[in-house]
Amino acid sequence: MIGRLANALFGGAGALAAGQAPAFYAQYLQRLGGRLDQAVAAVERVRADAAARGETLEDYIALSLSDASTRAQEAGQRALEAVQIRDALREAYAALTVARPLERPLVFVEHLDTGLAQATLNDFAPALPVSPEGLIYAGAGLLIGLGLLAGLETVGRGIVGRPRLDGRAKQ
Repeated sequence: MIGRLANALFGGAGALAAGQAPAFYAQYLQRLGGRLDQAVAAVERVRADAAARGETLEDYIALSLSDASTRAQEAGQRALEAVQIRDALREAYAALTVARPLERPLVFVEHLDTGLAQATLNDFAPALPVSPEGLIYAGAGLLIGLGLLAGLETVGRGIVGRPRLDGRAKQ
């Protein structure tokens, strides 16, 4: 009876926890897309400033960085950083949106922004895993939960079944 209850609890907890992965992924991707939109807008503002001077974005950055003025160099550095951030976010967003469901955990870890993940987790809204992907994750979580329980039972049996230190067997 207790074994069945433990199986249900561990399996159910694993299924519920892992079943949330697709919802978390979607919410993370939504936040990443918002950051990408902001980065694109920042680069476009710099591009507009460059165009107003009759320069390309690349020329504007290069000329600013090579200028003797500290102010111009700082502006060039900020513009270069904005482009680099935009490019990194664009790469991460593209990789995460084209990843197949079973590839997503690996692609997610490869492009993980821990600050963005923490912000997503802080505002995370759990979802019922009814999509095929959610059900697959829930099934995997069920198996992981049951495997964890089996491992704990094995460790417990090993501890309980050991001979006593004073050499007497358990009664």
